[in-house]
Amino acid sequence: MAVTCPRCGTVDTGRYCSTCGTVLPNEESRTWLAFVDSFFKFRDLRRYFHTYWHILASPTRNTLALAEEGNSAAAFQFLQTSLFIYTVAVISKLITGGLIVSQVVIPLILLISFANFGAIFYWFARRKSPRPRSGREFLILCSYSVGLAIPFAALVEILQPHATSFLVAHTSSFWLPLLVFTVVLLLLMAPLYLYVLRVWGRFWELEALTSRQRALFEQLRARIGRGLAAFGMTSDRFGMIHADLVPENILVDGKRLRIIDFDDAGFGWHMFEIATSLYFIRRESFYEVARDALIAGYRRHRRLPDEHLHLLPMFLAARGTTYLGWVHTRKGELTALELTPQLIELAVAAANDYLGAP
Repeated sequence: MAVTCPRCGTVDTGRYCSTCGTVLPNEESRTWLAFVDSFFKFRDLRRYFHTYWHILASPTRNTLALAEEGNSAAAFQFLQTSLFIYTVAVISKLITGGLIVSQVVIPLILLISFANFGAIFYWFARRKSPRPRSGREFLILCSYSVGLAIPFAALVEILQPHATSFLVAHTSSFWLPLLVFTVVLLLLMAPLYLYVLRVWGRFWELEALTSRQRALFEQLRARIGRGLAAFGMTSDRFGMIHADLVPENILVDGKRLRIIDFDDAGFGWHMFEIATSLYFIRRESFYEVARDALIAGYRRHRRLPDEHLHLLPMFLAARGTTYLGWVHTRKGELTALELTPQLIELAVAAANDYLGAP
């Protein structure tokens, strides 16, 4: 009878896999494995812990990356497994003498708290996002965020009777899991903050744009979206950046340089950093010299493959849209009014350069 190799997935007959040589499970062992797995979900748990440690390695970046994949089944399974772990912790507490009232009320409070957090962020997301966000997208992101926080509350449930810290000694045992869950959740809500606020504004709705310019930026928006999705967010191209590395934010003291103004710092594409530094000097006669010097200096500290550098026109165009979004969110401010015509001109030029590129 043909069975699937648990290691490489090859469907084969016999005792050994013809592809990798792994011993194939026989029908009887498969039946027992299926029986045990139906209760304990060992495969789901293995997948869960792999995802959990992956997110924990970089909560903001990896949560956003998983959310961008749009796999709702995987997200809901992750949350379900976290809830299962918390349920096991609660049951173990009840068995060892915990009060059933507190063990029922605390999860309800956690659920209500998360529902409130989610409702607030979803309300903002529907109004602040640069593109329409569906409830499904938001639920995926929330599932990963709260799924990561729940095991911390479960850990407190298990360790609480044995803890001796100042926090435990001076905090009601009823509220401690809730307190820990809330603090951890707030720390892990960074992906939700970025989901709502990581954009600079709905640049294509800037009132100063002509209908032709607006159509150009709608086209640019779609193409950049596809380009960034294809480029990905792996660690060799995406990470912590300054995001405003322009001459005005560099202090020179002889041969020493100091960078200031980290207001815009956050997770982003490394090429976006380079595009930001070059954006406002694109029309200068020394542009090519400055570009080559910047790239050479950058490569002394971080690897920058040529295939990434070829995407510079896309990131220059993307940088131009963020400046339009910046002035769009500052309607009526004198600085925004003065800069808008120049920023539109530069952004249109960068958009045409990119869209006209092969």
